[in-house]
Amino acid sequence: MTAPPDDERRPRFIREPPWYQAAIVLIVGVFGALVAWNIPRSDWWRGYDSWAHSLYAEIVAGSHRLPTSAESTEWHTPPAWHVVVGELQRLIGGRLDPVQQTGQWVAAACGVLLTLVVLALARELWPERRALHLTALGIVAFSPALVRASAMYHPETMATLLGTLGLLYAARSLRANGGWAVWSMVSAFFFGLGVLTRAWVWPIALGALVLLTAAALLRTSPGGWRRLALFAAVLTALSAPWLAHQRIEYGSAFAFNRPSVSPIGSRPAGFFLGPHVLDVFDRPIPPRLRNELVPQLYSDWWGDFFLAWDVDETAGSRLSMVPDHVTEIRSRQSVVGLLPTILALAGVVAIGLLAATRRDPRLALVPLPVALFGLAFLWFQLKHPVSDADTIKGTYALSVLPGLAISAAYAAETLARTSRIAALLLAGAAITLLAMQARFLIL
Repeated sequence: MTAPPDDERRPRFIREPPWYQAAIVLIVGVFGALVAWNIPRSDWWRGYDSWAHSLYAEIVAGSHRLPTSAESTEWHTPPAWHVVVGELQRLIGGRLDPVQQTGQWVAAACGVLLTLVVLALARELWPERRALHLTALGIVAFSPALVRASAMYHPETMATLLGTLGLLYAARSLRANGGWAVWSMVSAFFFGLGVLTRAWVWPIALGALVLLTAAALLRTSPGGWRRLALFAAVLTALSAPWLAHQRIEYGSAFAFNRPSVSPIGSRPAGFFLGPHVLDVFDRPIPPRLRNELVPQLYSDWWGDFFLAWDVDETAGSRLSMVPDHVTEIRSRQSVVGLLPTILALAGVVAIGLLAATRRDPRLALVPLPVALFGLAFLWFQLKHPVSDADTIKGTYALSVLPGLAISAAYAAETLARTSRIAALLLAGAAITLLAMQARFLIL
């Protein structure tokens, strides 16, 4: 048997054109420099629920137990991130001031790794479409929701990283050329760690489970039911102890720190879009848009609805003192988000239809988890209505950023293929939008 040429034995990335490698290094490097710049200029306690997360981390590291509901309002959050951060804080001691900045650096490292995993997932699904890879990478790296979360004392970037790793290895387990056993176990392992970090990873893991079931039914790749059983067994083994603890201690495996009600009729009709939807382009900060699901989520994803980013604490707590430029930059962010949002939604639909037409579970790993997350997020909002709108945060939807970024990249790259003019217009729009939001991303 003839040995493969030396070029074919090298890693696939090494065989890529230099311009492609340089573009990846540039985008990831700029993102890493951006979060490294932002962290020292971002107060750790301005992150969402940061004090409660800090107490949680101190308890698990110092007392080696989970906090009670009387000790931290984040008792309902799984412990993986807090274990990692708490132990690092204990080891680092006084070498960082404040020591909680350790959690910010963990969030930043997870954010940087996430950009690389999204790139790997795009390459896994469309190996030859380099423009799609770079577009997806750029959208993730310069997404305001990720940039902000990567400077926070918060577990969301770690959860998103683990969930995306689960998707990547689920896609590899569904390859037609074998290797399903190892990849399915690795996928379930990362999903298991993900759901032990944030419950928002569950819809993503469920999407993978559904598609592994579909692959077994359709017999599209080796492994079939054995792959599904292996995946389910590993995921169950990792997640069951936490779910059982919550069930025993608090009466529900998915207990939350707000009251639970019947989702039917729990919100008024105006909750979904609300009467102020166009205010996302005029005044996308409180009290406008509050508890109006779509506009508030959109304004916080692209901007900063809760005024936790680059706003004086006094101004953020007293809305009458918010400077005009703070409102203006957030209004501009809402405009910036229009084109990527439209492309992402169009891409989700297009990839979903393509996956259904081809009966391809691998492609469906992009749109299905996004759809399931949307349903789970809506159900959560109906099940736990709160008057302060505190649960409608862009950061809490970060788990769908990889799927939305790849979907937007797919739509943009497909349009760019139609003509050179379309490609130039999209490239010009991307440069313009990035320039417009640079001031917002850099603290």
